[in-house]
Amino acid sequence: GATRDILTLSRSNQEWSTHQDMSQVRDRASVWWWAKAPQDSQGGMNMVEVPRRILAEAKSRDFKPSVRVGKAGLSETVVEEIRQQLQSRHLVKIKVNKGLFEREQKSEVWNYLAKETNSVLVLQRGNIGVLWRS
Repeated sequence: GATRDILTLSRSNQEWSTHQDMSQVRDRASVWWWAKAPQDSQGGMNMVEVPRRILAEAKSRDFKPSVRVGKAGLSETVVEEIRQQLQSRHLVKIKVNKGLFEREQKSEVWNYLAKETNSVLVLQRGNIGVLWRS
């Protein structure tokens, strides 16, 4: 298969670097966290570097869900609410009711929401997901 270059931004000199695989990147201080971003034009997932402070905020127990997906499921209203919240804040925590989706479907749900809201999926844990407006 075709290899994809990995692009990183160095914190020290603010220069972009290209790497062939993640093993070259893991040892560098410039990489904080990699997250899935909406698909590119070829249908592949883009990888986005997420700052540590964003990841820490997403993992914080004090950061409560601001959107809940209930019995009605993923409606256009829910997607629009997430879009609006992302315009006014950089992180949105979403909670999906237990039993609404199968375990295998949850990853697809989070990727769908990231794509539809043009955001980055920073954290996915069970029925909780955090989207970031990068």
